[in-house]
Amino acid sequence: WREAYSHAEPLPLPEKSAIFDAHERGVSLEDWIVAALGPDQPAFVPEESPFRAGKGAEAAGIAIPSVDAKGLVQAFREGMMEKMGPAIKRAEELKQELPRRMNEAVEQAKAQLKRSGFDPEAHFPPRPQPQKPEGFLAGLDLAGKFDHIRRTLEKAGQLTPERTAQLAAQEADMNRLVETSKARWAAGQAKLAETGKAEFVFPQWAKEMLAPLHIDPDDREKMTRETVIERHAKGINLKGKDLGGLDLSGLDLRGADLRGAQMQKTSFAESNLDGADLSGTIAEGADFTGASFKKGKAVKALMGKAVFKDAALTGTDFSKALLKTADLSKADLSKATLERTLLEGATLTGADLSGAKASRGYFMGADLTGADFSNAEAVHAVFHRATASGVDFSGWTRCSGSSSHFLR
Repeated sequence: WREAYSHAEPLPLPEKSAIFDAHERGVSLEDWIVAALGPDQPAFVPEESPFRAGKGAEAAGIAIPSVDAKGLVQAFREGMMEKMGPAIKRAEELKQELPRRMNEAVEQAKAQLKRSGFDPEAHFPPRPQPQKPEGFLAGLDLAGKFDHIRRTLEKAGQLTPERTAQLAAQEADMNRLVETSKARWAAGQAKLAETGKAEFVFPQWAKEMLAPLHIDPDDREKMTRETVIERHAKGINLKGKDLGGLDLSGLDLRGADLRGAQMQKTSFAESNLDGADLSGTIAEGADFTGASFKKGKAVKALMGKAVFKDAALTGTDFSKALLKTADLSKADLSKATLERTLLEGATLTGADLSGAKASRGYFMGADLTGADFSNAEAVHAVFHRATASGVDFSGWTRCSGSSSHFLR
């Protein structure tokens, strides 16, 4: 002590007795230390501060301090944000401001070159636009899709070693299938270039391999609202077609076969899709507001961020579908099937799920405020951190040997 703290001074024990004895006689050890430090010592940490240790269990008559770790972290975070807030705000402003300044400087430079008799475009050529992937099955991100499935299962605590191995085997099989298809397509294209034929004809084996993906290589018609109406009227299916971004609102598409179709940000608002099959579709951000999709199928569909506000979905099968952060507020899901369906972060406020089958459904972080779950089946369903105020759970089946999980 003398070597480490050369200026240290001895402090006599309170009332010339051991600290434990003094504490038992009611001596305030804090006051004893403050008095020894002198009047210039700043005040101790306030009682309400998270940096002040509280009183925990006692040992030998003295309370063991218990630190408010959560308060410490919160106080540290608030202090850091107070100091860094202006810098972060300025960085965001510069992020928006710098491109504008750059464009202004370029335009000024172009004008100066033009006044000097030079061609500004020769010195400032237009920026190349990003190229879309070309070729057979270009842009198909199998690795990303399987990673998404793994992350989803991991968050739900369902990524067991057995499932990990199964997913790895499925991904390897799909990669082999895709690579084989690409190689054969490339070989066919090379042969096409050599023979000078106007169009490549897919062999039967290729069609058979693509059939499980709902892709018909002979059907290359570009989809518009008009062609969708015409094909449906003639009973021609829409399997595997690219309907991304189309406005298909207000249409009668009852019984339509849309399996495997690309429907990112497609609008089906107020459309009638009763009995339609949307299984395996990619419908991220699609709009089904006010649509009627009764007794239909959307098995294993990817519908993250899709909007089903006020939609009629009675009896529809959403088994194993991904509806992460989807908006199903006030939707009628009575007697719908939501078994193993991912509804993480979804909005189900005021939704009718009476009689629904939601066994092993994943409702983590979902907002179920005011929803009707009466007489529903939810065996082993997960409601981790879900908001369930005002929910009607009367008559529902939540266990078969074990209960559903309401963890907060």
